[in-house]
Amino acid sequence: SGYGFSALRNVCSGHVANGDEIIAMYFPPNLELMMVQPSTVQPISKELYDAQHEHTVHIETKCKEIVQKYVAKDKDVSFTMHVGEHSFSPRDDLVAECYNTKADVLVVGAKGLTHSLKEKISDTLSGAGNVADWVVHHAPCDTLVVKIPHEY
Repeated sequence: SGYGFSALRNVCSGHVANGDEIIAMYFPPNLELMMVQPSTVQPISKELYDAQHEHTVHIETKCKEIVQKYVAKDKDVSFTMHVGEHSFSPRDDLVAECYNTKADVLVVGAKGLTHSLKEKISDTLSGAGNVADWVVHHAPCDTLVVKIPHEY
């Protein structure tokens, strides 16, 4: 998301040292879960899977572009893109990957400030926006939350 890209730009713009490794993680939504309806289960079309794959490739390309653009040329930094399995819970997956990769720091993007009452109600009902809060409390490593700039 734009929040994740903002977090990656922040890290690459001055918070890396020689020998650091940046691992960008993306967990696509679980399409099967999204397609389940109370009365029926709809099969997932090849077109939908292809569209999600195309979106994942776009995310990976954008992350690589950000690293190339924002990491200082004199820094010896490696970059890896990790695309997880289709996720039921991105927040749990992020914390699990911190354990798996023995991460020193987890950097996540966040909205931070809700712009309208409608958005606040929607976020509350859907549980959106709680990924950053969750990983701050459950990640085994330090966590940096990067909020995107807001217009007031």
